[in-house]
Amino acid sequence: MGGEIEKLEITEAILAGERALERLQNARERLGKAKNWSLIDLFGGGLFTDVMKHSRLKETKEYLEEAKEDLRNFRRELSDVQMFLNLNLEISDFLKVTDIFFDNPVSDYMVQSKISQAKEQLDETVCQVENLISDLKQLRDY
Repeated sequence: MGGEIEKLEITEAILAGERALERLQNARERLGKAKNWSLIDLFGGGLFTDVMKHSRLKETKEYLEEAKEDLRNFRRELSDVQMFLNLNLEISDFLKVTDIFFDNPVSDYMVQSKISQAKEQLDETVCQVENLISDLKQLRDY
């Protein structure tokens, strides 16, 4: 791929990817904090722990919503350079309700498990985006 137009398209895709990556990394940081609060909750936390955990989950969800929009933009930019990204990020509200109203080790474990699954998915997504950005930079600089 050569030419200034192609390099411009690649640069636009890189910038879109970097915006998405920043939001994803912010979400990952918040999710890590939620996971820490969830661990405390597993070992006898209380209402304060629940509130802190769900506050971090809410922040994570907000970052993920922003990241989804950035990822949609990244996907559009990637299509201009014939690359594709398939991502799906969700955090369930169901477990938030059961955890607060039925605070017990079973619901706390379910929330911890869901947080761990979401973190794995988020880690994979961050890795995908990082790899695509790296590939785009190599393509642009070729």
